[in-house]
Amino acid sequence: MINRLVKNKLSIALLCFLLDLGLSLWSYFEVTNYDKFTKSIKAVVSSPDFQVQIYQVLIQTLTFSLMLFLVAHLIIYFLFCKSKKFAIKYVRFYTFMATVSCVLMIATKVYAAIIPALLYGLCFKAIGPITKESK
Repeated sequence: MINRLVKNKLSIALLCFLLDLGLSLWSYFEVTNYDKFTKSIKAVVSSPDFQVQIYQVLIQTLTFSLMLFLVAHLIIYFLFCKSKKFAIKYVRFYTFMATVSCVLMIATKVYAAIIPALLYGLCFKAIGPITKESK
């Protein structure tokens, strides 16, 4: 039973990390679309040079933030596999919030979020018994 639970935790952690990675890449490519950026910023900033500088800062900040997010979650998922109580609670809360966020994305017509919403929801449901066992 313990071996099955470890495999289950490992598969949950791996699936969550892959979903995080996929959504991070999707976010990166959405934000790095320069044409969309210039359309939205033209009303605020008229100087093309300043627009490019703002765009570069945006890209650097986003890249750093996503890398920090992925590294932090990699550590959390490792601790989750090691059955650390705080990591289990964090992953349970995170999967719930990620499911809600994906549902909100679907509501705003980002239909690519259907699959992550379902998978995060399944992970949330699978973590329920693990949370009860860790108490």
